[in-house]
Amino acid sequence: GRYADAQKAYRTNVSRDPKTNVPSPDPKASGAHSRLQPDARDPGRPYSATEFDAAGNPVKRTDFAGRRGDTLPHQHKYDPNTKGFGKKEPLD
Repeated sequence: GRYADAQKAYRTNVSRDPKTNVPSPDPKASGAHSRLQPDARDPGRPYSATEFDAAGNPVKRTDFAGRRGDTLPHQHKYDPNTKGFGKKEPLD
């Protein structure tokens, strides 16, 4: 539903880690998925999204924020050889 301004809505039907209150992955989930990282300056806005394949391996990261002059959004493909994300590329 919708909430009035200045109210924070939390989903209560999401399982959470009891120590950190961070949402926990659903152990029954399967298939490709993405994980959003919130912006540190504006937690209501996503900073990036990491895309995973059906086996849970990273595929690419899409950045929605960046440095001045960056084309946004842009992506970084995952390189399994370096186990890191590569250079900035336009979205495919």
